[in-house]
This record gives sequence, C-alpha cells and structure tokens, in this order.
Amino acid sequence: ASVAGTRGSKTMSHYGAAKAGVINLTTTLSYEWADADVRVNCIAPGFVATPGVESQMGVSADNIDREEVARRIGTVEEIADVTQFLASPASSYIVGETITVQGVPQISEDRDV
Repeated sequence: ASVAGTRGSKTMSHYGAAKAGVINLTTTLSYEWADADVRVNCIAPGFVATPGVESQMGVSADNIDREEVARRIGTVEEIADVTQFLASPASSYIVGETITVQGVPQISEDRDV
C-alpha cells in the first residue's frame, strides 16, 4: 500500500483511493483467511528511494545516511527489513495490520485551523 492510502496525497486522489482499497482488502482477507492459518498484513511505505524516484526526482539511495533519524526518505532495504519481519515467526501475533514505514512523520504546525 502507501501512506497515501491512509491520509491522501495532493493531486493523487486516484492513487490514494487505490492504496486505501489495498488496506481495506488486507483487513478483510486477514479475517477470511485466518481459519486457514494465513496471516495477511500490509506495508504502507512513505517516500522511498527507488529507481523511479531517482529518475523522476533525482533522489538516489546512495545519498541517504541510514543512521540519520530525521532524514526524509527511506531505502528499499528498509522496506525489505519490515517485509522479512512480517514473514518471520516473530510477527505471529500481527494479523490484519497495516504497518506504516515512513520515517519521521509530518506534523501539522498550523494553529489557525
């Protein structure tokens, strides 16, 4: 899925709606397939340095310091780490969840709302 499926994304309503559908499908399938011992979960990444992002926005994974907490983009390896966790016995009690992997969340600082 994507964080856009949980909070929307400006000029990307079609994308956000599709990702919200994936999140809903995850919840529904997790219930329907539980009796077959199938765990269904979803990963909703934020901004990740992929070849597509590099070609469109000029952001390369080579330029990301993984040790810096406040960075604004993740790496494919970090999403793979979460995937590996969800596929392992360590996540046996996680079912029907959407795991948001986005780094430091954006917080609205506008107090005039």
